[in-house]
Order: sequence, then structure tokens, then C-alpha cells
Amino acid sequence: MKRNICCSLFFLPSLFLLSQVVFSSNDEVNSKKIVAEEVYIPKYGENGQIIWTLNAEEVNPGVRDSYNVVGPILKTLDQRKNITQVSAQKGVFDLEKDRAFGSEKININGSGFRLEGEHWKWQQDQEGRHNFKIGKEGYAFFENSFGSADPSFLPKKRKEDLKISAITADPIVASASEIELVSLRLGGHRIQLSGTVTISSDEMEINCSQMTIFIDRNASTSLPAKGRITQIIADKNVEMRQLNRSSSANSLTFDTLKGEILMEGDVIVEDKEWGRVVGEKIILEQKTGRVRVLGNEKARPRIELPDLGKINLPKPLMKKSN
Repeated sequence: MKRNICCSLFFLPSLFLLSQVVFSSNDEVNSKKIVAEEVYIPKYGENGQIIWTLNAEEVNPGVRDSYNVVGPILKTLDQRKNITQVSAQKGVFDLEKDRAFGSEKININGSGFRLEGEHWKWQQDQEGRHNFKIGKEGYAFFENSFGSADPSFLPKKRKEDLKISAITADPIVASASEIELVSLRLGGHRIQLSGTVTISSDEMEINCSQMTIFIDRNASTSLPAKGRITQIIADKNVEMRQLNRSSSANSLTFDTLKGEILMEGDVIVEDKEWGRVVGEKIILEQKTGRVRVLGNEKARPRIELPDLGKINLPKPLMKKSN
């Protein structure tokens, strides 16, 4: 015989609320398992504001203070009230310590970005910032493009080569061995990628070992805003490819608001039409495609022009023969 009891109740006072809960037990098998179905749990801050909410299809008591959650949907809020929604098939939640983990696929939808992967962890710190880590098969998708560019900045990698479920028709796509998402104190997010890292758009592709992507960093407003990439920092074994141009350096900083890419440390820029440029600091202007070399006394820039073939000197400059 199966009994279903619908109720609303508080437990762990001031921590969370279970509403519209269904507890089920099977007397025929004398089961001691307690199941809460259709669960809604809000977490409130010191000022009474909601910090996060958790919806779940099913919640079962786990070991110690943890709960085994089926179909969790976690919603978190940043300082500008932007909502990040996290969904997974299953997860283990310690609600008192604001943390969870799971091995199956997770989807994280934020303002202007989406992350997915496996072997995930979530932790909220004492200042209310949320940290998500993806340890396997990490992918990131961004809505905005890198901006308009010179016609020479054309797609290198075809969309069908990308393993994506795009959030827009022409997304920016990043992949990495590990991905970490951190909500910033003043709003926005920082996404850190490590391992074998690649980020691609219709204009360029960047490969490296470590990358940091800032979403709406240092935004001047406290109101909700559509997320956009404001800065990309790539380190270790940096390579960038565009049509007819390839570059390498020790580090790269892409300021998407200025439309400038600063490459530093043993920089080499090779252009099929204009030749090869070598220096310690080189700036690439995104809109015009112009390359600026910043030299110094210790490391002067070097420009190698392509083979232009035989050059015929003007007659007045030709040496007269005896």
C-alpha cells in the first residue's frame, strides 16, 4: 500500500523551505526511504533578500547533512540581480554549507553565456559569490561577437567543425579541460579555462594553455545588463589564427571594448601578404587589421618582407660601368 502526504513545512529554521512536498513510502516492502517530490527551496541573506533558489523533482536524504537531488534547477543572483540558472540530471547538495557536486552533465545559463560539462562542483562563499567548476568536457558559448573587423578577418574554422548546441546563430565557442565560473563582487563573471584551451569565432581562433574571460567586468551600472565579453587574457603557448595571418606569443590580452589585442613575449606575426613581424610587444587593431610594433633598446622589432622578386633600380641610381 502506498501513502502520499501533501504538505508544506519548515525545517532547518531560517535556512530553507520545502513546499508542495510529497512523501512516499511503500508499506508492502517496508521501505524506510523518504522521498520529497516537487521541492522548492529558497536561501535568504542577512537582509532578507533571496541569494539562491533550488527547484527539484525529487529530494532524498543522503549521508550526514547532504541530500541526493534529482532534476535540480539552481538559480543564483549576482550584485546586479542578473540570474544564473544551473540545471543537471542529479546532484548531491549540502544546503547548510551552500555547496553541491555531481558527475553527470550540467548546464549553466547566465547573462550572455552558457557553460556545459561533467564532473561539476558548486560553492557559495561567505560574501555571497558563487563558484562553479567543471572538470570534464567543458564548453562555453557566448552570445556576442568579437566585433566588426576588416574583411581579412574572416572565419578560419567552420561552424560544422564545432561541437556545440549554439545559443545564437553565430556564437563564440570555447572548450577546455577544466572550466571555473566565479561571480565577481561588483557584478559580472570571471571564467577561467585551463588545459587544452580553444576559443573560436567567425573572425579568429585562439589556442593556449590558460585563459581568463571577463563578462561585464567593472560595469558602471548596478542594473541588470546583457552579458558581454569585455576582456580575454590568454597565457602559455598562445597561438592566434586569422585568414592569411597567424600569430604566436607568451601572452595575449584582448580588450574587446577598445578592439585591440596586445601580444607580449617572443611575438611573431606572419601575414601572407605583408610578411613577418617579430618583437616583444605587438598590438593588433581589430577593426583595421593594422599591426603596431612596440620596441625598446633591449629588444628592437624586426620586419621581414616577403620575397618581392627582382627589383629593377631606376636608371639614375644604377652604377655606371667603366
